[in-house]
Formats: sequence, C-alpha cells, structure tokens
Amino acid sequence: EESREHRAAATSESMAPDPATAPTTKRSEVGAGAEDDAQKLANAAAELERNGALDDAIETYAKALEARIGAYHDRHIEVAPFYVSYSRALLLKAQSDPFGSKVSDKDKEQPAEESGASSSAQHAEEGSDDEGEGEDDGEEGAEEADDLELAFQCLEMARLIHEQESPRSLKMAEVLELIGEVQMENEVWEGAIAELEKARDIYEA
Repeated sequence: EESREHRAAATSESMAPDPATAPTTKRSEVGAGAEDDAQKLANAAAELERNGALDDAIETYAKALEARIGAYHDRHIEVAPFYVSYSRALLLKAQSDPFGSKVSDKDKEQPAEESGASSSAQHAEEGSDDEGEGEDDGEEGAEEADDLELAFQCLEMARLIHEQESPRSLKMAEVLELIGEVQMENEVWEGAIAELEKARDIYEA
C-alpha cells in the first residue's frame, strides 16, 4: 500500500547510524552518486507536486529523504531541507483532504421542514450506504492522522538539526512555522500559537 511505503521509507531510526556516534561528514567526503540521486529525486518530487500529483510527490520525497540520510546521517545539516520538503507535502495532503465535510454537506441537503417520520424512513433506507461511507471515512481519517504524525516527527528532526547549526536562521523559522501548521491541523491550539510566535520572532529580528 502506497501510504505504508512512504511512511516506512522515512523512518530514519531504522536506516541511519546513531547520531551520538555518527561522524560529522563533509560534503566533499560524500559519494557524488548518492548525493546526486537524492537531489534528482527531490527535484522530481517537486515537479510532481507542482503538477498536482501529491501522492506520487510524497512517495518520491520519501525516497529522496532516504537517499540523503544514506549519504550523510539523519542529523546532518544537509538532510534538514529534505525533512522539510517531505513534511510540507504531507501537511499539504492533510490540508487538502476533504474528509470531514461529507456529513455536513449531506445534512445541508436535508430540508429543514422535513417530518420526523419521513426523515427516519430515509435514514433507514440509506443505512447500509452510510455504514460503508463511515468505514471509508474512518480509514481516511486514520491515514490523515498518520501523515500528520509523520510530518511532525520529520519537522522535529529538522528542528533539532537547526538548533545545533543555525537556531535563529530563516530556515529554522520555516520549520517552526510548519510545526505550528501541523499543530493547527491537530487542533493543538496552544502549541500552534507558541510555535508560530517563535517563527514570527525570528522573521522580525
């Protein structure tokens, strides 16, 4: 299943050395082939995203991230933008997902003056269809939650990298802003406000 594939591909703990023991790798020491492959994949993913093929873009961003981690290690500064690109695509998918609007749209179609008996009959007639839709909605909601959780984890990795390398940079502000947006999608309002305020302070400095 595609969603499982791109989630598995981005699990850095399973494919990178322990950051506590990993050496700091200079750009010149990295194999040019592995680095080029990662960048080519990232460019291809960005093109897919621009063309509206978001699921394919997410899968390709995941492969790019995996290749970049393989070339460096999971907390190297060169990996940070790949975490960000992948997370942004996951967040965009969650923000564009219409899940949650079906019930309200259906209710809007229901006449306000409809009698209780008529309404009950109609719901009984459509009961099996509604049950099927409910199962589908539940699966979509679970996948959206997984995407948001993965986006959050990747952004936290990017935050850790920038805290060590450039804690007041515009790149750090971008990461904080994206974390705030993820928190808003999860309705963690206080956390979202805190992250967005941190990003604003950097932008205004």
